[in-house]
Amino acid sequence: MLAFYKFISLVSPLLKLGFLVTGHLYGCWAIIYLVQKVMPKNYSLYIMGI
Repeated sequence: MLAFYKFISLVSPLLKLGFLVTGHLYGCWAIIYLVQKVMPKNYSLYIMGI
């Protein structure tokens, strides 16, 4: 993980923002996907607010 931080410190701030936004977007999609697959349908819709 430290190597990733050293790599990202060399790039421009706009590219850092792109990595940050993309990483959070994929993280949120993964959490939503896992909650919908693990929980029953009736409860996951109410908890996720979808």
